[in-house]
Amino acid sequence: MANILIVEDEADIAELYRLFLEGAGHRILGVYADPIEALAQQGRMRELDLVILDERLGVRSGSSFLRSFREIFRGSKLLLVSADPDAVGCAESLGFDEAKRKPVTLKHLIENIESLLSRPPGAG
Repeated sequence: MANILIVEDEADIAELYRLFLEGAGHRILGVYADPIEALAQQGRMRELDLVILDERLGVRSGSSFLRSFREIFRGSKLLLVSADPDAVGCAESLGFDEAKRKPVTLKHLIENIESLLSRPPGAG
């Protein structure tokens, strides 16, 4: 079981992620549409294992908050999930541990999350 934070501005997608991940045994510590709001919750999320971050968050971009998430949630894996092929293509070079292109099936997302979480720290 992993402790997961979801940052996704499309409410329907965020809710699907939450329901499916909880059904797979993971604990969702928060679901936020705004990365600034998510970062402000750092005190509640000391044992965070994974951040699922969308690239297009209204007028903001998820990748522009990458450094902040890395600094605040040290040791957590960062997964970019985006419909933008350019963002997915350069995500790992920006510092994400992994990136998936939308649409992604929920089954595939779970498999990728479990694979990502099983990697040792620093292995990406």
